[in-house]
Amino acid sequence: MIVWIDGPYGVGKSTLAQALHAREPDSFIFDAEAVGNAVRDNLPPALFNGWSFEGYPRWFEMCAALLADIAGRFAGTVYVPMTLTEPDSFARIARPLEAKGVRVEHLLLEADYETVRERILARGEEEGCWCMENIGLCLERQRDFRDVIRLDAAVPLEALAAAARAALEREDRRMKKYDLAIFDLDGTILDTLADLAGSTNAALAACGYPTRTMDEVRRFVGNGVRRLIQLAVPDGTGEADMERVFAAFKAHYTAHSMDATRPYDGVPALLARLKGDGVRLAVVSNKLDGAVGPLCEHFFPDTFDVTVGERPGVRKKPAPDAVQAVLEALDIPREAAVYIGDSEVDIATAKNAGMDELAVTWGFRDGAFLRENGASRLVSSPGELYDILRGK
Repeated sequence: MIVWIDGPYGVGKSTLAQALHAREPDSFIFDAEAVGNAVRDNLPPALFNGWSFEGYPRWFEMCAALLADIAGRFAGTVYVPMTLTEPDSFARIARPLEAKGVRVEHLLLEADYETVRERILARGEEEGCWCMENIGLCLERQRDFRDVIRLDAAVPLEALAAAARAALEREDRRMKKYDLAIFDLDGTILDTLADLAGSTNAALAACGYPTRTMDEVRRFVGNGVRRLIQLAVPDGTGEADMERVFAAFKAHYTAHSMDATRPYDGVPALLARLKGDGVRLAVVSNKLDGAVGPLCEHFFPDTFDVTVGERPGVRKKPAPDAVQAVLEALDIPREAAVYIGDSEVDIATAKNAGMDELAVTWGFRDGAFLRENGASRLVSSPGELYDILRGK
């Protein structure tokens, strides 16, 4: 296994690598910076693009080739402490390794500006040095890195090393093939926002209330239709008037739920591949149960083993009741299942059900919001989701 240890210049990447190496004698620390320095020192300056190794494509190729050779002949973990600042840099090294069957993980040490500054000064650097001038650049760019294991670098070293090992062990458990994939509906497999907004505004207008923007409706969805209407009506609206809007919404949405709704690109192919692999498939949604089944059957005929929407007597997400009902109906243990959604409600649902969760970034919430709300792992495409579900 290759473990790339990333973070701002001076945050303590090499220190962590040494601590992990000390805990695991059958491991090795690969100095990607030394490779870059050797390349730079043996090239005419005009061929090396700027100060960063990331500006020279051959550096990526050399690191990937050397790491592949090491992984092919060395059974231990290889730690690579090295700062990356471009969003695709890790992938440029990891992809060729993963294509050869090498497992590659990406740890990101996070700390605030002052913590990093103090550590740079503590190692003897001066104010205004190159490392210090680039703290802000690192913090800004690494904030948006995807699919990384984020660790709090401000904790004591022993605690940080333990957290890193625990995170890697969790990833070990994640690299498994799931027997059951339970999907949220709205924002996960179907883009329903336009029809939800259309029916919301039709109901509001019919009852004499101002309409809402698409972005407002996007923020309101996720907790069921009744909650959507509660948020959409003006503050101070009475219960009886809210019920009138709710009834108008249900009537309009029943007739218009498929006007603009479409599967997200790549989702039909994803579901077909999973079904072909023998993975059981289900949907658990806070949408009205009477709409969930017809929508699933219309857009994904003969695909799902079970679909569950909002229904009397079953608590809505984030309560785990509907997920538990699916597990029992299909006789599959929660350890072999994963819940996939696009919102904070879905993240909480999986945690409440005691099962793995994956948060997709193509739906109604963005990656930063999902991370802030506890997402364990972000997924940016149906193709990536397939690989995760199949343990690739």
